Amino acid sequence: MKIKHYHILTFIAVFLIFIAGYFIFQSLNKKENPLPNILDTNINESVNLNVAALTNSSDEILDNNTTDTQPQNTNQASEVDPDAVLFDHAYTTGNREICAQIKSEPSKLLCNVYIINAKAKSEKNTKLCEEIIDDFYRNDCHDNVIMVIVIQEKNKQKCNELINQKRFDECAAGAR
Repeated sequence: MKIKHYHILTFIAVFLIFIAGYFIFQSLNKKENPLPNILDTNINESVNLNVAALTNSSDEILDNNTTDTQPQNTNQASEVDPDAVLFDHAYTTGNREICAQIKSEPSKLLCNVYIINAKAKSEKNTKLCEEIIDDFYRNDCHDNVIMVIVIQEKNKQKCNELINQKRFDECAAGAR
């Protein structure tokens, strides 16, 4: 009798893991996600270094949907995007110099943002976020560091230092 309950509980646990994985996967693939899909980019695609990639507005970078003028190669399943490899290597090593080798300007920006954000959170140092050139990501980095501090110190007063006050409730909940 106990064996049947064990099998049922195992089945339910596996089923719940699959459901959770599905929803996490779906949330990462939403169009509102600010991260570009650098894994599906065409390797032969010319780099578009227009003004939007050089400004401080993340909205311009994210809304810069240019049409690919080159035909897509449908047999690229085995090819690897060099920018994606560089991005991954830079992030896993924490080496921002590798980000400079990325050709795609939005990916280069995000590479730097991810590394600075991770370092700022681990050191609990909002001053590091000032190195981020983009206002949106700089403010987000600052608020992420504040959230880490609040959660670790259980200090709700620190939530007053948030730049994006819409995150205050989330911050205050972390202080409990």
